[in-house]
Amino acid sequence: MDKTLEEADPDAYDGLLVLGGFINPGLLRQSADGRRFVRNFDQTGKPIATLSHGPWVLASARLTEGRTLTSWLGV
Repeated sequence: MDKTLEEADPDAYDGLLVLGGFINPGLLRQSADGRRFVRNFDQTGKPIATLSHGPWVLASARLTEGRTLTSWLGV
């Protein structure tokens, strides 16, 4: 079932996958709700995986400092 960020409860998930592409991660990283949703996974120690431009979201949520990431070269 599809849910909006407002409808989704991070506690109901075991982990998070942020898909790549250019537009979706770009829009998600500009969303305060999106950054908050991603930060919740980090704060609770749940795994976060990203593809392609997905690390943009982590960088915008300020979750990259002190971590090693792989991503699309432009990120």
